[in-house]
Amino acid sequence: MPLAYWCVLIAALWPLAIVSYAKAGGGDNHHPRDDAARLSGARRRAYAAHFNAYESFPFFAVAVVVAVTQGANPAMIDMLAVIYLLLRILHAVLYVADLAALRSVVFLFALLVNIAIFELPVFRRRRTGADVKKALPPAEPFRRCPVVDIRRIQSPVPILSERGSGYLF
Repeated sequence: MPLAYWCVLIAALWPLAIVSYAKAGGGDNHHPRDDAARLSGARRRAYAAHFNAYESFPFFAVAVVVAVTQGANPAMIDMLAVIYLLLRILHAVLYVADLAALRSVVFLFALLVNIAIFELPVFRRRRTGADVKKALPPAEPFRRCPVVDIRRIQSPVPILSERGSGYLF
């Protein structure tokens, strides 16, 4: 399985790690969403960062799947997916640390990396006829397959044919 798919899994679980920091120290588990109103400072920003991580995840997951299934260079997909994941982790750290300007720059870089992942199949190497011949195994000699005369097969479903019989053939 490509490394990029593991990055998708980590990116899917990353918001849970962020929110666990935000809600550490107890709270009302009967009404967990009401706890967010009582959060302040770094924990409140961590709670916001966790939502931001969820919001950015679908585009990343789709970009990786599109790039892998459309034949982009796997090494490039893996490298960009790791860079994206590291940028998103840095984004959350900067969000909690209240470094808004730097956080926005990191967010922009992560978005650009995500767009690059999505666009990778456009830049894949086109195969020429010579490349395809080298990639394919040598053709086996043509084997004659037994031929079935379909006129001899009677259909189990009674259908009127042109000859008026009760069978298709």
